[in-house]
Amino acid sequence: QAFGSKVTAIARTNGSLQYFTPKGLGGFYLNAMVSNSGGGTTSGDYDYRGARVGYAAGPVDVTLAAGSAKIEASGKNFTIASATGVYRLPASKVKLTAGVVQMKYLDAKQVNYTAGVDWPIGPGQVVATYHRINQSGNAISGASVSANDADVLGLGYVHNLSKRTALYGTAAFFNNHGAGRFAVAGGLAGSAAGTNSRGLDLGVRHLF
Repeated sequence: QAFGSKVTAIARTNGSLQYFTPKGLGGFYLNAMVSNSGGGTTSGDYDYRGARVGYAAGPVDVTLAAGSAKIEASGKNFTIASATGVYRLPASKVKLTAGVVQMKYLDAKQVNYTAGVDWPIGPGQVVATYHRINQSGNAISGASVSANDADVLGLGYVHNLSKRTALYGTAAFFNNHGAGRFAVAGGLAGSAAGTNSRGLDLGVRHLF
């Protein structure tokens, strides 16, 4: 929230080149990405550099990643770095996930901490995730964002009717602190600072 608008290279980067290592490296893998796509004035037009390294073997998969996008409007870089891990419990097939992501731009920093579980139960699957969002520093306007944090909880269930069809439901809860305005994607815009956000998603998934 402190970064202003159009910092969209975290979602899409035009004109990019990527490299992925082949399989058979003893569980180690790497991919890298570069882009010299434009002047950074429209969605996706940012010069980007990023890399990810990881190790996956048995029940463990861990990854370190970092990236940087040049924002032409300020001449500075938006940077992101992350460390994530997945552990699968062999007996129960339960998958545990954890991670931390740090984003920086100008005088602002945001750190997201995540923990989750993916639990197969009979013909269904229960998923749950918790995020802690910590902001610090100042927004582009100069206002402090250090107190504008949030706690996010997501709960979901997928019920498989067949190999191709499933029913699903997901609930999300955002608890904002200070003047935080984090909200469910696709929800109502313009909510008051510090208010909470809730969302419920129900549907049917079919694979053709």
